Amino acid sequence: MAITGLKGVRGAELVNGEYQNAFHIGDAMTANLSITMAEGSLYANNRRKEHKQKFDAGTLELGVDDIIDSVQAKMYGHATEELTINNQTYNVVVSKAEDHPISLGVGFYQTVTRDDVDMFRVIVLTRVQFSEPTDNAQTAENNITMNGRTTTGTILAMENGVWKRDVTVPTEEEAITILDQILGEVQ
Repeated sequence: MAITGLKGVRGAELVNGEYQNAFHIGDAMTANLSITMAEGSLYANNRRKEHKQKFDAGTLELGVDDIIDSVQAKMYGHATEELTINNQTYNVVVSKAEDHPISLGVGFYQTVTRDDVDMFRVIVLTRVQFSEPTDNAQTAENNITMNGRTTTGTILAMENGVWKRDVTVPTEEEAITILDQILGEVQ
């Protein structure tokens, strides 16, 4: 399987085991998923006799073109306040030391090719808590350099042990429908 693209990044608030208020996180640039497994082995008679592993946690490094202010406030547990200057009102994101990110369901789909057939792989991470994004800026030079924003989330399992849902479908419309069904439609 060759992964040839990434689209449709969305989040949904996880409240009492249910998803609500689905939202667009940003246009997809990268999604790097890393999983940590808890492992243990039993050695007997000078050999490994048993070995077990189970999901412990994971990391999602998500790169998007932009994370708008209202999405930042939601993802990182920040408040907003209004600031009015010359009859113009701005909603300002206010970050406090005691802020806590909420748990989100996060989904996206990859365009993939299997045996010369294009398909769409839907991935939904059932519970993710994000930390503040990285912001990289530099002065303008002779060449135009464009960067997006990268935010890192910790992947956790739900109460029932489920941490990921993963399915490959033949059409993009089906991929979007699956995300809508699991996380809710983006308004």
